[in-house]
Amino acid sequence: MQFLDKPSDLIDQLLAFDTFAGLERQALGWLVDHSEYFSLEAGEFLFKQSAPADYVLILMKGEFVVSFERGARRREIGAFHEGSVGGILPFSRMKEMGADGKALKPCLGLRLHKKHFTAMVNASYELTEALVATMSTRIRDYSQFQFQDEKLMALGRLSAGLAHELNNPASAMVRSSEELYKFVHSSPERHKAVITMKMTPDQADRINSILFPKLNNLNQHALTILEREERRDALLDWLEKHGVAHADDIAETYLEIGMEPAELESIADVVSEEGLPLLLWWIDGAVNMEKLVVEIRQSADRIAELVAAVKGYSYMDRGTSREPTDLHEGIDITLMVLKHKLKERQIQVVREFDSELPKEALPGI
Repeated sequence: MQFLDKPSDLIDQLLAFDTFAGLERQALGWLVDHSEYFSLEAGEFLFKQSAPADYVLILMKGEFVVSFERGARRREIGAFHEGSVGGILPFSRMKEMGADGKALKPCLGLRLHKKHFTAMVNASYELTEALVATMSTRIRDYSQFQFQDEKLMALGRLSAGLAHELNNPASAMVRSSEELYKFVHSSPERHKAVITMKMTPDQADRINSILFPKLNNLNQHALTILEREERRDALLDWLEKHGVAHADDIAETYLEIGMEPAELESIADVVSEEGLPLLLWWIDGAVNMEKLVVEIRQSADRIAELVAAVKGYSYMDRGTSREPTDLHEGIDITLMVLKHKLKERQIQVVREFDSELPKEALPGI
């Protein structure tokens, strides 16, 4: 920053700005007489964040940008042009600058030290009033910017959490659909194997009576590790005894639907010894396709649940009037949206709700 001699037309320049339009020349003459006239090159700082707030700053020519650091990011408030008034203003409680002011172009300006404020009130109340009005406008604009910035940050946190929660079901859907694609493309061979067995309608009904109840109970068999291993070994022994290929994989599939060796015996009674391995192979494919469809549906339901939770969390469908609100539902939705944060910090939430709590009439958003 360099200090220069003041040009003779400074008062006329000030009168051209909205802030000072209509003020008496005598008042503006007092301002010019007690101010310093300075110049800045592009890239120089007009003020720095956390520096003492000691001056009223009036930009006569040029342009500067105001920005501040928040965490690891720099946020830009905006660019200011000739006629802009900044720094500390009369009756302001500001102690230090809350942002950086950096010249984008060569700048010329005036600065008035705060030690002259008392004298300024006595010299021209109208000038003081004009600067205070500028301060009020600046506070309103900055408050609006800060509010929008906080909303964007909150939206960013919500988006990050939602993306984190959506990632698991979305990945599961992709994974399951790829596996389903493989099974669908291998199903003609399995289907051909069953067709060539030439089963009677009665045989097909007997097999269906065993298989389809099992499909309805897919993944609903809670077993201990010991129970799981015992049942798997029993299935594996039976399959190997009957010469079924890929017995390891098939045993795992049958374990998931709770198939018992006794039920396999019932299936074996229906078909020939040669056709049994082919039928069991076909059943393995049918079970796996059913399982993948269930996984895709569950993942889709989870995504829909999360989207509905965010919709409820943000009150998208709420009007501006007061409406009865289920506080329990609101808490549950909030917990769902913040689930990833709870997982990260290994926080266990215990929900204890009053079942007779009435709905509260909360204001709309």
